[in-house]
Amino acid sequence: DITNVLSEEHVNISSVSTVVHPHDGSVSIYLTLEIAGVGHLSRVMSRIEGARGVLRVERVLEGAKGRPDGAH
Repeated sequence: DITNVLSEEHVNISSVSTVVHPHDGSVSIYLTLEIAGVGHLSRVMSRIEGARGVLRVERVLEGAKGRPDGAH
């Protein structure tokens, strides 16, 4: 469902990383996306948040701390 949203919004994926949380079976997916602007970002985030199985969508700025996989 997420990739369908990105395709429909003409968003390119630059990188993907995932972290599996065994305690509850959830997965965090970190995407680096090529976005046209802030308005486009807002629309894409809203659409992803509405996708089946998505619990939360957050913007993490490049180099920000707090990513469980330690990537930047």
